[in-house]
Amino acid sequence: MSDDEIASKMARMLADVGAAAERASWTRPPIPEMSDETVRAYLGEGDGWRITVVSFDIEPQGFPKGSRGFDGAAAHAVDGVMIHLTRPLAEKLYKLAEGKTGGARS
Repeated sequence: MSDDEIASKMARMLADVGAAAERASWTRPPIPEMSDETVRAYLGEGDGWRITVVSFDIEPQGFPKGSRGFDGAAAHAVDGVMIHLTRPLAEKLYKLAEGKTGGARS
């Protein structure tokens, strides 16, 4: 498989995750033994995807006050695919999850 084919396949999977996130049911599960109280996470499940997105404080790294970092990953139950989300997609899905749950912890 060529680099272009791999990139195209990855882009399709990320688009699938984004579409699944729109229909997913989202929760904000407790994070056991979390030492950083600024970390917030959401878990979404839909269309066979299990999506985890997190947001965290990045001020200590020299970013302006109120700055947040975002990260995420998704796994497909049937296909066995695991994918790391791009930062922009992780931020978009985090904000989607936050809006759908009202920021409530499950």
